[in-house]
Parts: sequence; structure tokens; C-alpha cells
Amino acid sequence: MDRSILISWYNLPAAARAAYLPWMHGGFIDRLAQRPGVLWAAHYEVKKYDIPARVRATTDQSVPTGNDYILMLGAASSHAFARPLDSFAAGSGAAPDSDLNAEDRKMLALRCDERISLFTEEARVDGPEIKTRPDRKSTRLNSSHT
Repeated sequence: MDRSILISWYNLPAAARAAYLPWMHGGFIDRLAQRPGVLWAAHYEVKKYDIPARVRATTDQSVPTGNDYILMLGAASSHAFARPLDSFAAGSGAAPDSDLNAEDRKMLALRCDERISLFTEEARVDGPEIKTRPDRKSTRLNSSHT
């Protein structure tokens, strides 16, 4: 069960799409889904439409504006998106993208205006139908905290 989702919104220059999209969907996204702890990966092109007046975008210039594409990764824990524990013990700066090859780095560098959010589930309340889900067992919340 995914309890953490990493989302990357970004733009891509039109001239880069012919090379980038086949690379992303031709294997890179599958390799992302095979990383330890990652349960699924998805990539979408955002369909543009008129945004309702009730939805306001930030005017903070420090927030990147990417929204042409969305890359999403689901994991059992947010730890799947952190650098490996052994890199801390060794005092190295190994990043979670240390397994990227030269082509991966080149393609990822084509993205611009990227913003990333990490969503982590803190608590969950399961309804009576939870027993019908094959991947979950019923759980109870500690009522002393209500």
C-alpha cells in the first residue's frame, strides 16, 4: 500500500519532446518503478483548459511554474525517496539518483521550471469495506488521542 507519493511538475521545451518522451516511456519510468520501496510510477502530459476564477496560483516568484508534465511515484514509505542509509554511515553525498546513467542525466536536464512535492500519509481511518481489500488488514486508531 502506498503511503507516500512524490510528484514532480515540470515543463519541457517543444524541441526536446521528440527525444524525451520515448526515453521516459521507453524504459526510464519502468526503472523508477523498480527502485527499492517504489510501488508504482506514472507520467502524464497535462491537458490545458481554462482555470476557474476560484483557483488562484501563487504569485511567489520563488515557486517554479512547471505544469506541462507530471511525474508521480508511489511508495510504501517516504524513505524510498531519500538517499540510502549507508551513504549517511559512510559520510558520502550519495543521492537517490546515483544509479542514473549519462543519457538519463542528459534527458532529465531538459526539464525546466520543475517543482517537487512529497506527500506522506500520517494517519488513516479504514471503513468497514477494508476487509474486502486483499492487500490490507483492518487497523484501529488509538482513541485516547481524540
